[in-house]
Amino acid sequence: MGTAARLSGYILLLVAAGLLVGCWRPSPPEMRKFRKPAKAVVQEVAPPAAADTGPLEAVEPKPEPPPPEPVRPAPPVQRPPPEPNPAPQAEATPSASIVGSWRVTEMSHNGQTIDMPGGMQMIYTFTDSGTVSMSVSGENLPQGHSQEGAYTLSDNQITISLRGQSKTGTYKLEGTDRLILEMDGARIVLTRS
Repeated sequence: MGTAARLSGYILLLVAAGLLVGCWRPSPPEMRKFRKPAKAVVQEVAPPAAADTGPLEAVEPKPEPPPPEPVRPAPPVQRPPPEPNPAPQAEATPSASIVGSWRVTEMSHNGQTIDMPGGMQMIYTFTDSGTVSMSVSGENLPQGHSQEGAYTLSDNQITISLRGQSKTGTYKLEGTDRLILEMDGARIVLTRS
């Protein structure tokens, strides 16, 4: 393979890795414009002027209203008996989770297959403590390249954070030795190593 072909292969590999882990800076958050709080308006009201109403008339006192009726407690709410706690489920074994090392076997972006240059390997390692590392190595690389970050799972969603960038997508386990990640148009198929 010629030097130009190898270089082209390296560039495609780095572009694909960049799509997965994110190499674009997100736009800054929208800033709200500061507005001064409105000042309260206080108006003084003059007391009404005393009016000359003539001779005072006798006013009958109003009868007092009857006392309120006592508040009666509501009848107790009938609730169904609590359901028994479900039997504890056995923890998933590492073989049924993404914990472990995975080798990239296939990559594509928007349906276009990206071939790995000959002799090159990309490995993802997920730990049970929520960290992830990605390493790229190969015969034609002067030295390997690796990055470390974090990941979180929720249902079939995965968020991977590397180099200060976070990407969220889906993951799918096929059996215990095949993992498929899909993020921002990139699809990566990995096998357990």
